[in-house]
Amino acid sequence: DAENKKKPDGTIKLLPTQYLMKKVDYPFLSFDSIVQFEDIRTLSKVRLKFNMGLVNPENLKKMERNLLRSFGL
Repeated sequence: DAENKKKPDGTIKLLPTQYLMKKVDYPFLSFDSIVQFEDIRTLSKVRLKFNMGLVNPENLKKMERNLLRSFGL
């Protein structure tokens, strides 16, 4: 939850392996969320109930960069 990472001045400090998804950009989110690439887990397709939405290509590229950082590449 992005609210937990907010500083008193309202800014959010992220690690290089994290990415902020803002509700304003992704209306399918209930609130601003942080993708934590340092905490990746495996999930079976069977457990996924539905597709929540899509990430735009520009932001997906940024997420890929952060994912590579989390693997030290």
